[in-house]
Amino acid sequence: MNNCTFVGNLTADAEVRSTTGGQSVTKFRIGSTAGFGERKHTIWLGCDLWGNRGEALAPYLKKGTPITVAGALSQREHEGKTYLDLRVNEVALHSSKAQNPF
Repeated sequence: MNNCTFVGNLTADAEVRSTTGGQSVTKFRIGSTAGFGERKHTIWLGCDLWGNRGEALAPYLKKGTPITVAGALSQREHEGKTYLDLRVNEVALHSSKAQNPF
């Protein structure tokens, strides 16, 4: 089973897009800190949240918002760089300004 959970902050506002088939996908990126001391580093993660839930959450997914996401993790190569992507199944916002409607 491939299920990973990450806690981090949004690096930019979310974007809602549609596939040619008409299905919506909300895309956003988070930065999650791992390790401690001199080994502390940030993991950058691209996230895709499909369907109506993503559309409804998009106004709350603003740069800097603390967030927890869980889902299926994948890795891809592009122009010699490795990227991590998460197909989001669960999301929780951690901000007093934004209220998680789900």
